[in-house]
Amino acid sequence: MLKDVITAIDIGTSKLVGASAEVEDGKVKELIGISEVPSSGLRKGEVVDYQAFLEALSMLREEMQENKIRISPNIFIGISSRHLTYRIGYGEVRIEGGTVTPEHIDIALDNVKPSDPPKDERLITVVPRAFILDDRHRVRNPIGMTANTSLEVEAFMFYIPETLVFNFLRALNELDFKVDDKGIFPTSLASSVATLTEEEKESGTLLIDLGHGTTDVIFYFKGSPSFSFTLPVGSFNITYDIEIGLRTNEEEAERIKRTFVTLNLDEISENDAVTYQPRYGSMTRTIRLKNLVTDIVIPRIEQSIVSQI
Repeated sequence: MLKDVITAIDIGTSKLVGASAEVEDGKVKELIGISEVPSSGLRKGEVVDYQAFLEALSMLREEMQENKIRISPNIFIGISSRHLTYRIGYGEVRIEGGTVTPEHIDIALDNVKPSDPPKDERLITVVPRAFILDDRHRVRNPIGMTANTSLEVEAFMFYIPETLVFNFLRALNELDFKVDDKGIFPTSLASSVATLTEEEKESGTLLIDLGHGTTDVIFYFKGSPSFSFTLPVGSFNITYDIEIGLRTNEEEAERIKRTFVTLNLDEISENDAVTYQPRYGSMTRTIRLKNLVTDIVIPRIEQSIVSQI
């Protein structure tokens, strides 16, 4: 007997990752497998070469099939783009003296509307922030509580331009990856669900997900998102600065970043050094690792990422 399976694809600038898991009662029971292939046709999380992106997705499907990873009929995708926006919206359902059920919550969420909906953008995800019973009592989880008149929900709403998401969905559909009606998630939200504890969400936590071409930021307080945005910079910008600063090539700069770079200066001794091949000439060169980090890497992060938060 086949068990229920969910499949998710993380669409990144440098790699595509597909994973499937068995689910039971709406919860993940066991991971079936993960496949990863290099991404192509994307720049800063957006499609710039449709055919190249289609070929990368085809490679991912083949890789998952070779690894005998079952793909669910409807999949979920995670995307990152500087064009992702959010609004705070409200939805309501009439109850008329009864007990709040999960069905009431679903209806209230379906009714959520922002006061200023963006034009030509698709609503992709709605995350409840709080519930209000009878226009008075603000609660975290109203299931099982009594409401005399109504249940209202305050929600965090993620939007993305229709044209941007259309290119993703068109390519996925061509390869029989059918995306669930509510299956598009911002990478920032997916990362927070996967990594943050309930205590961290409650006390206040800023999550920064540094990708290859983009950086996703989301802040939680009192258990729900307070703000979120995506920067069009990522670890590739660090690679580029190393390439320019050391006058080497991109491949060598990427090797240096992955092998040696750390932001914890306490882990670097005064004698730690990096030997590398410059772009021109056959003689190798050497730079102190601490100088590389403090003169090139940290200034880039401070300028491009920290200053934007």
